[in-house]
Amino acid sequence: MASLIELVQAFQGATTPEAKERFGESIIRRIGPLVRRFLMSRCPADMLDDVLQETFLAVVTSGESFRGESDGEFRAWFYAVARNKLNARFREVMKRTFVPLDDGEVASIVDAGAVDNHQATALVGEWEDVTAILGKLGAPCKGFLWERYFLGCDWETIGEKHEISRDAARMATKRCLKRARGLSKGRP
Repeated sequence: MASLIELVQAFQGATTPEAKERFGESIIRRIGPLVRRFLMSRCPADMLDDVLQETFLAVVTSGESFRGESDGEFRAWFYAVARNKLNARFREVMKRTFVPLDDGEVASIVDAGAVDNHQATALVGEWEDVTAILGKLGAPCKGFLWERYFLGCDWETIGEKHEISRDAARMATKRCLKRARGLSKGRP
């Protein structure tokens, strides 16, 4: 069985529409279930099939633009396409459901959600601390922590991206988190 990147390269090198379709279907069959799971955790059920279809169509029509060299890079690119399609769908839904408010309603909402300046300043300071710590950790640890805690990726996805097992991804992330906590307390 060909690796995922070999299928992608065959798709990119195909010269006939039939060959492109055949390789495209093989790619979708291989990675489709993973993307479905990825979207199921982020997408309302009534949107899932549409977003999945839009993702597959976008991948097949823009597959020529992928320039990676590994299965993990292709999966990351595929997930980015899925995330972009999901975000586009959410923006579309928000446009359709936007209801303008009168000035009185806006004022009452602002008053109800007002945050004092001390809280806002503390949040900005915490964010600056987090980004400084991530910068000190270096690329591998920064990637593991970003993917797990900011992007919400599961262990399997992180492992695939870094071409390691899900358990190795979990342990590497755990070690990186321990280092980050040490840096936050002033220890190297």
